[in-house]
Amino acid sequence: MALSADRTRLYAVNTPDNRLEIFEVSDAGLLHVASVPVGLEPVAVAERVPGEVWVVNQLSDNVSIV
Repeated sequence: MALSADRTRLYAVNTPDNRLEIFEVSDAGLLHVASVPVGLEPVAVAERVPGEVWVVNQLSDNVSIV
């Protein structure tokens, strides 16, 4: 998982479904915003710049830029 620098988004890899899950963070809790397909077996996520995250996909041996 990775929290955006401004702490308004939480990014989580969903390894079994090969997706990146994006949540909005607020005082009320988490709100699921999007589910983005990425490569096979995503294992790590990091925010590079605001609004851009990189997902490392182990089985497909590549990086998805979202």
